[in-house]
Amino acid sequence: MQREVASVFENLEAIRPRRAVGIGVSYAKQNGEVDKLSANVSQRLKDVAEGTKLVYTVPNQWKTQLVFRTPMDVGSSGFFNGLEFLASVNYVYESGGYWDLNASNPNPMASQRRLNARIGLETEKWSFIVKGQNLTDENFHTIHNSAVSRWRRINPSYVHATFKYHFVD
Repeated sequence: MQREVASVFENLEAIRPRRAVGIGVSYAKQNGEVDKLSANVSQRLKDVAEGTKLVYTVPNQWKTQLVFRTPMDVGSSGFFNGLEFLASVNYVYESGGYWDLNASNPNPMASQRRLNARIGLETEKWSFIVKGQNLTDENFHTIHNSAVSRWRRINPSYVHATFKYHFVD
């Protein structure tokens, strides 16, 4: 059985495309309501929280992604055997949701946008990838009035690189 599985993967590798471009679009919807509170919650909180939408749940999320991969002709042996260049860009848009538990006067969260990207080189034995998350460094101001100012913070903008080497054939 193990040899049969290995054979399937060898055949898949043989038909792997030389160049690939991919585009993806997805939508996720999530909703939630407070339907049960702990027995030790005050009656005042129960009055305003029961039946409200869950806080910081973002009901609408759109994602788009563009991926590009192509082989690089740098020889057929040694460290660079089968070298491929890869790049991808991912854009996320989230909207809706509330930042407090108040059924009579909920405070909506502002929409959020994030741009992520990666670029790198890859072979069957190793890969070197540089990734950037939240490249526009969005900082989400959810509400501001004279009484209160709140921020919802996602991961700050950062870039990191990874190098992986596979020691086993």
